[in-house]
Amino acid sequence: MTFSKHIGSALGLLFFPVLARAYTLEFDPGLILYGKSQLGANDPAYIVFTTVNTALIFLGLITVVMIVVAGFMWILAAGEEEKITKAKDLLKGSVLGLIIVLASYGLARFVFVAIQTAVAG
Repeated sequence: MTFSKHIGSALGLLFFPVLARAYTLEFDPGLILYGKSQLGANDPAYIVFTTVNTALIFLGLITVVMIVVAGFMWILAAGEEEKITKAKDLLKGSVLGLIIVLASYGLARFVFVAIQTAVAG
C-alpha cells in the first residue's frame, strides 16, 4: 500500500510541469497593479473553451497515471489472484475514464466550433 503512494508522489512530481504549463488563460496579475486589467481582453467563449480544455487535460492526465499505476500493481502482484483482480478492475475503470474524457473533449470541441461558426459566420 505504501509503495503505491510513493509511485503516486513520484508521478505527481514528474507531471507537475505539464500541469503548470496546461494553464493557458495568459492572465498576468502584475498588470492589475498598474490599473490595466486583462479581464475584458479575451472573448468569453475563448475563456470557457480554454477552461474546459484545461480541465479535460488534467482529467486525461489523471487517467493515464491511473493506467500506469494499475500496470505497476499488476506487475507487482506476484501471481496473487486478489491483487491481480484489483489491478484489472483499476485498469478497466481507468480505460473507461479515458474513453469518457476523450469523448467529452470531442463533444466540447464540436459544440464550441459550432457556436463559433454560428456567431462568426
